Amino acid sequence: MDVNIAITAAGCAAALGLGAGASIRLIPAALRAGRDLKVWERGIDAEIEESIADDEALRLRLARPKGRRRDSSIVGLYGSAIRHADGSFTRAYHMELAPTVFSEDAIIEARYDGLARLLAARKPAGTVIQFRLSAGPDPGLALMAHADALDTDGIHLEAALLHALGMRKYQEMAECHLFRQTVLTAWVHVPNPAKKKESSDAFIPTFSRELRARGISGFGQALAASWAKSRNDRILRRIIEEEQASFLEAEKTFRLIEREGPVKLTRFSREETWGALYLGHRQNARSVPVLPHDGTDLRDYLCGETIEGRGAYLLHGNYPAAVVSLFVPPQPVVTADVLRMLSINGHLNFRHTVVAEFITLQAEKAIKQLDRRIRQVRRSMIGASGRVRDTPEGRVAYADLASVREELAGGRESLVEARFYVIVYGETARNRAELEQSVAGLDRYCEQVITEIRKIPGADAEREEPAALKAIYQRALVGEADSRPTGREIKETAHTLSPLIPTETEWRGAPRPHTLLSLPTGRLIGLDLYDRALLPSPLALVLSAPRGGKSVFLGRLMSDVLASKAHARVRAVDFGESFAPLVDTLKGRHLRFDVGSDRTINVFDYDGIERGELPDEVQVGFVVGDLMQLARVSDGDTVAEDILTRLVREVYANEVPRNRPGAPKHEPVLSHVVDMLRTYPFQGQLAKERAETLKMALENFCGHTFLDAPTHPDFLTDSMLDVYELDSLEQFPKRVRESLAYRVAARVTRCIGELKPDGTRAPTLLVFDEVWKIVGEYPRILDVIKRGARTGGKENVVTMLASQAYEDFAVIPDITKTAGVKLIGKQIGDFTKLAQDCGLSPQGAAAIACINNVPGSHAQFVMVLGSGGKISI
Repeated sequence: MDVNIAITAAGCAAALGLGAGASIRLIPAALRAGRDLKVWERGIDAEIEESIADDEALRLRLARPKGRRRDSSIVGLYGSAIRHADGSFTRAYHMELAPTVFSEDAIIEARYDGLARLLAARKPAGTVIQFRLSAGPDPGLALMAHADALDTDGIHLEAALLHALGMRKYQEMAECHLFRQTVLTAWVHVPNPAKKKESSDAFIPTFSRELRARGISGFGQALAASWAKSRNDRILRRIIEEEQASFLEAEKTFRLIEREGPVKLTRFSREETWGALYLGHRQNARSVPVLPHDGTDLRDYLCGETIEGRGAYLLHGNYPAAVVSLFVPPQPVVTADVLRMLSINGHLNFRHTVVAEFITLQAEKAIKQLDRRIRQVRRSMIGASGRVRDTPEGRVAYADLASVREELAGGRESLVEARFYVIVYGETARNRAELEQSVAGLDRYCEQVITEIRKIPGADAEREEPAALKAIYQRALVGEADSRPTGREIKETAHTLSPLIPTETEWRGAPRPHTLLSLPTGRLIGLDLYDRALLPSPLALVLSAPRGGKSVFLGRLMSDVLASKAHARVRAVDFGESFAPLVDTLKGRHLRFDVGSDRTINVFDYDGIERGELPDEVQVGFVVGDLMQLARVSDGDTVAEDILTRLVREVYANEVPRNRPGAPKHEPVLSHVVDMLRTYPFQGQLAKERAETLKMALENFCGHTFLDAPTHPDFLTDSMLDVYELDSLEQFPKRVRESLAYRVAARVTRCIGELKPDGTRAPTLLVFDEVWKIVGEYPRILDVIKRGARTGGKENVVTMLASQAYEDFAVIPDITKTAGVKLIGKQIGDFTKLAQDCGLSPQGAAAIACINNVPGSHAQFVMVLGSGGKISI
């Protein structure tokens, strides 16, 4: 009979008489009845001994990790700088990428002129300035920033659910590596200013001793042991004072580069330098060990992973890698936008690093070499008979060399050597199947990089062959920049080669966004219309041809604000029920005006009247504007405007004090103004006559259910989303229709969020769709928009105007030109005026012409922030 007994570790240890601290690696799950206990105990003892032996073997392997031993020039840190075996130093810098993709050419060229001056500045010969643009899949950094910015209380629940579905789509796209992120760093390697001869002669006596001890049969072992023992003798040694003096000399070059650079250079901290080195040399690492103290040899930390040659690729840890080098530079000139094919390419979302290295040469020696080369080319053009052989190749080579030499004359330029290559990585591979799949992907990635480089006029690139790959890759690792030639150098003037530095990117987005946008360039960014540091103007324009997606985009912005901002309010003016599906989904209010009902808006009503607070000048202006519209008074009639302004103030002064907290609300109406016109003692015949004509015009509307009545309770209840449908006014007479539309606009623009304890207002979004209809049918509304747009920033209010063409805003040029955001969609016809007022560069205007909308999939817009300084698609 079999009896299965489950034994715990503690019970098994007690049964064997072991101490409480004993550990057992393998525990049997069951015991069979009748088995000899002694035999079982011996089996357990054997398993314990085997476990201890395995642990000891694992411990011994820590000092000798699996793989081939490799070396590094990096031996330590000196403060936050890197100390190399030959006594040279390297310092790392953060560089901020400039969002100038669609800026004017002069801005970009000025930056590259500054970089050229940096490259040409006097530095020790052999100084290497390496720029590394590291690109890779974006895990969703904008999603994380958006999650941090989300409010949890006081948001619109239905909008939050709709918003979450949209964010889920972006999350899935990020998981599929459809987005890209880039980081630019600079690594400056300054050679040993007082280089001494390395003490490498210790290898020979060490090898002699080992060979005598091991004999001829142990020749190989003696060679390996001697190399290991004399390895540290290849490190340049100095006394402390010499080391300090050498570093101070190198520090002068570092400060020179920081001072001359047109782009801000921020030094890496000691921890950042160590982290970048460790993760750059240890591809499998996911964390960084504690930073060793000064004097610790870092090579054992950095060289713990094998870099193994596998033919056309290297296997660095678990990652296959390859290098694509630029063999032929762009011809005949290198333009300022030459690297956009690589730096903002939406197809290069895989992990890769674009490296541009610039080596400082000895000026006199470089010029002599150039003169010698010119003479060689000239001699090659003369045949054996002494006659000149006029070949196309000879003419081009001679012209290029002569042009460079002319630029160097008088010290106006400086020669530098440049190396340009791209390090491409495949996906991690833990077994043979994954390795085959990763290598296949690596081949595709390299082909894509080569294709993009070859799109640059005159440029040519190829994948490095196995013979050169390992040597080039070792020196391409982080911090391993070296001035020794590789055969991939391009010698030209600094101004010619400076555009090979990747410095451009798209706009990175707002730090606390409420809306996420994907760019055709493969980046995910965020937009925050309420960031006053970024967008000081509270007005935004949305322009797009019919079926260009502007109403859908506006609806998304409305939903996003309600879903992410606490206690946010959205008020919209719509035509044709474009926002009706959104209102139904979010359970908002779709406000219409129906003949025969009494649902109206009183232009005299405002927030605070119920508490007895007198109106401000903006509210008085809105009432006067409505009365002038009803009385058919032209804008230039200052007498009528002055009369109505005085009477409106008198009416407010008489009627508003009747309100008390807790008492029924009392609102002035049109009849109060008409009564005042009848009884007010005007002075002067002109004023009396004008008041009489105003009375006759306005008393026609006394008692009107829509124009002479308090605001209906339906418009007074609190709501997070209100959409006013102006198409419902078509059934009213023209003057009534115009007055109601004006009152809707005034009520929308006067909507502000509730006051928070910190003194700020909750955000409010005001949306006016189809402005072209407003211009044609209700032009007086534009005066209301102008008043609200100027004051909205103080109340945390953003106003958005949407139309089909830029000419629709011609009647309010003072507002549209200062709009903080312009979202430009597909345009029909000429948009030269739009591009001029927005300050668009030719590249930005071309981007508008290249917009490609796919119905049911996406719509594209060009976004202009501020006055055109930052532009992105």
